[in-house]
Amino acid sequence: MPHESFNWIEQICLYIVVSFVLLVLSLLCTPLNTLFKWSEPLKRRRALGLYAFMYATIHVIIFADLDFGLAWSTLIKPTVYPPRMPERL
Repeated sequence: MPHESFNWIEQICLYIVVSFVLLVLSLLCTPLNTLFKWSEPLKRRRALGLYAFMYATIHVIIFADLDFGLAWSTLIKPTVYPPRMPERL
């Protein structure tokens, strides 16, 4: 059986999905408490939010490393100074 190489794209997509799910779960804690008077999610809300932030940060670092070689100036420059669309003549 041939050894398959590690797929970075799938790994990055996994970080995106996990981060999004954790963020949604942390945002659902208050409505669960309000609607169903279930207080247990409120105890876990902060941890879920911190885990979502951690996964999102890991995603950004992996993206910056693989796509830009950790050249933060190359990554930040288009964000701070977005390219302008040329005006039509």
